[in-house]
Amino acid sequence: MTEPTTARRPRLHIILALVAILPAAGHAVYFHLSTPALPYDDAHIAYRYVDNALAGRGLVYNEGERVFGCTAPLHLAWVAAWKTALPWVDTPALAVRANVVPFLVTAAAIFVLARRTLGGLLWPTALATCFLLQQQMLRISGGGMEPFLFTALAGFAFVSMADRRPVATGLLLALAILTRPEGVVLVPLAAVAFARAPRKLLAAATACLIPVGAWVVFAWAYFGTPIPHSVVAKARPVFTFEPGHAYEVVVVCFRQWMTGAGIIPFALDNPLTKALGVADVYRRHAPAVVVGALTVLAVCVPRLRRAGAYAPGAAFCLLLVLYGRGNPFMFEWYMPLLYVTALLGVALPLIGLMAWARRWMARSTTSPVLQRGCVLAAQLAGLIWLGFAAFADGMITGRTWAAYAAIDGGERVRILAYRTVAERLNAHIRPGDRVAAPEIGALGYYLRGRILDAVGLVSPEATPYHPVPTTQRSGPGSGMIPGDLIDARQPEWIVTMPTFAARSLFWRSTFESNYARWDAVALPEPIWGSGEIVIYRRRW
Repeated sequence: MTEPTTARRPRLHIILALVAILPAAGHAVYFHLSTPALPYDDAHIAYRYVDNALAGRGLVYNEGERVFGCTAPLHLAWVAAWKTALPWVDTPALAVRANVVPFLVTAAAIFVLARRTLGGLLWPTALATCFLLQQQMLRISGGGMEPFLFTALAGFAFVSMADRRPVATGLLLALAILTRPEGVVLVPLAAVAFARAPRKLLAAATACLIPVGAWVVFAWAYFGTPIPHSVVAKARPVFTFEPGHAYEVVVVCFRQWMTGAGIIPFALDNPLTKALGVADVYRRHAPAVVVGALTVLAVCVPRLRRAGAYAPGAAFCLLLVLYGRGNPFMFEWYMPLLYVTALLGVALPLIGLMAWARRWMARSTTSPVLQRGCVLAAQLAGLIWLGFAAFADGMITGRTWAAYAAIDGGERVRILAYRTVAERLNAHIRPGDRVAAPEIGALGYYLRGRILDAVGLVSPEATPYHPVPTTQRSGPGSGMIPGDLIDARQPEWIVTMPTFAARSLFWRSTFESNYARWDAVALPEPIWGSGEIVIYRRRW
């Protein structure tokens, strides 16, 4: 007896979903295991904390100095757990390879949330595959930092909110906050999800406060404050930007793929929208306009609201507000938080609206042929947009797929030059010598000595000297070594790229009389106007 067609169809859908998603997941695994282990320079700050803690020197950057210069305590625990299990593996390489786990879990969270919201397998599979193949996300994950640990936790927090599971939601919120401070944007979303159930709201709050409170108590007892000093230092600020700079960066990075390669701007290019100012508003606020409108739509449609389809879009908008107000330097590893929430914030309401339109047409007198044609056209348009979101080379940089497949930029590979500098210094520095530097990642990780962080992330004594006066800067990132700090602390060594010290340090007569150029290491390619890392030694 043959199996009914209706019984075979779900099995066929599962097979097709696996055929689509498994190769994408396999590619992500292959990328993480084969990409050169060259983490971001900043990632090495966390690795030095991990290695010092596991070596019995304490959770410190410089031995004997209880200063917490990292904003991701859970990521430290994550890397430390892997290092404990595989102590023979180099910590930077271990962090890069282990990032495949939260990367895949993020894809799983996208799949689960989309399936819960939209049903079926087509769109959940398409969204998860889109994420797994996004070249910039893979490249950032290869940087060995914590953003995908955050997106994995946030993704399943959205699922828990939609399922009305307060304890799981609270725990996931706590872990997200301990991974990145941006996790606080999830708190009001959880409050909304459980607003009509006071007991569940209390349970979620309790489950969130216990882990966060435990870390606050420990940090207060161990470091003297629960606020990471890196946050204090960046608030001085270290980098100076025009108001709205961070928000503008997000708009530029996300406008192209989010709006289908310019389809919406083209539609707005007419005399009426120009006269009303609509086109200008869109150009300046495209991501906020698109995601904000779709989030409102998800709130207004009961089925989407009950499924929590509004939460990712709302999180994206809250992140825009947070970054817009704080105006930080938008490092590349901030982008996954925005990408995942934007992808879901656009796709869930749109696809949900598509399903509603399909059901409405089925109840109408529209001919079945026209119905099928409209559904197929809408699905094709959605898949084309998702493909563009996965493969667009306009997000953040203009690089091609081949460029993302390997680490090729000087900004990342400069850690090799810093490692060379550290190895040369290790043969000459004496016990107690301090090395002042504005970039302390790879240099500090490979250096067997003490670091004076000129930016102040792990050195509180540097914070009062920031911000450096604008007359001593040639751009937002220049002037990162305050001359007054060097005069006051007189470190035995200074390591810097010339761009960081040209106006704030090199011109001072005290610098010329107290320090001599000792050595230099060429960079793989010029970075920010500098072609080398220069080492200076105190003359006396």
